[in-house]
Amino acid sequence: MRLYLLAALLNLLDCLTTLAAVSRGAREMNPLMSSLLSLPGAFVAVKVLASIALLVILRSLDARCRSATALASALISLMFLVDVVDNVRNFLLL
Repeated sequence: MRLYLLAALLNLLDCLTTLAAVSRGAREMNPLMSSLLSLPGAFVAVKVLASIALLVILRSLDARCRSATALASALISLMFLVDVVDNVRNFLLL
C-alpha cells in the first residue's frame, strides 16, 4: 500500500472519531473545522474533499519523487494517527 493512501484513510478515520468524540462532549480544537460541526454533513464533506486533495497532491508528487512522497506521507499519517488516538481517548474518557 502506498503511504499516501494510508494518510488519506487516517484523515477519514480522524473524521469519524472526531464526530464520535464530539458526540460525547469533546471539543474540536481546529477552529475552522469546529465551526462546521454544527453541520455534520459539511464537516464530513470537507474531510472527504481534503482526503481527495491529499491523494491527488501526494500521488502527483509520487510520480516525480518517491522518497519525498514517502516522507511527506509518513509525517502526515503520523499526524492523523495522533489525532485519531486522541479522539478515541477522549471518546472513552467522556
